[in-house]
Amino acid sequence: MAPGKSQWSEYKNAEGRVYWSHAVTKQSVWEKPDELRTPFERALSKTDWKQYTSKDRPYYVNSVTRETKWDLPPELVELKNKVDKEEEYKAEKERRKEQGLAR
Repeated sequence: MAPGKSQWSEYKNAEGRVYWSHAVTKQSVWEKPDELRTPFERALSKTDWKQYTSKDRPYYVNSVTRETKWDLPPELVELKNKVDKEEEYKAEKERRKEQGLAR
């Protein structure tokens, strides 16, 4: 298997609900496997907020307060900015390492 290639495949059931199946273990799951999640999706999963989709539009539900929002809640905007900065830092660090400039 090529590096970075996942054993997970995405499918839709008869009702159109997305699920993932693992080629080796044959395990099927409704939630996106961690190895397929973006850094923001992994960070989001550690909050009280859950992202859903309605007619191809994301919305957010707070599992504690039951608050719903069509737009990214302010605390998730902050989280996304933090994750984006961390990813930029990692990418820059890797770039410098590849160029022999790492410190």
